[in-house]
Amino acid sequence: MVKGKPSLLGALSGCVAGLVAVTPAAGYAGPMGAIVLGLVVGVVCLFFCTAIKNALGYDDALDVFGVHCIGGIVGAIGTGILVNPALGGAGIIDYAAIPPKVADYDFMAQVISQCKGVATTLVWSGVAR
Repeated sequence: MVKGKPSLLGALSGCVAGLVAVTPAAGYAGPMGAIVLGLVVGVVCLFFCTAIKNALGYDDALDVFGVHCIGGIVGAIGTGILVNPALGGAGIIDYAAIPPKVADYDFMAQVISQCKGVATTLVWSGVAR
């Protein structure tokens, strides 16, 4: 739609971006949360595969960075939001409680935890490479 006509590559890239984003949230997000996450990540990945790639001028013929890296980041951080039981998520189980129960959801603590995980993964991937 951005370039005036649909393409198979664009459709498949959007499907892959949605799958990449929902993978971290697979056990935690509800069905509607997963659909919303897929729609959001499709737009974000499209932006990175077009505007950011052209602005920075890096060579990414198959849009691997724009789809997999950015889609994974959005999905991992989005998991911290979609795990909220109020949004249909599964919540986080508190195994220290007897019997185990769903722990209280703290938005900021969970999203910060997800951001730390993303940062650790990016640093690990950059240094280990």
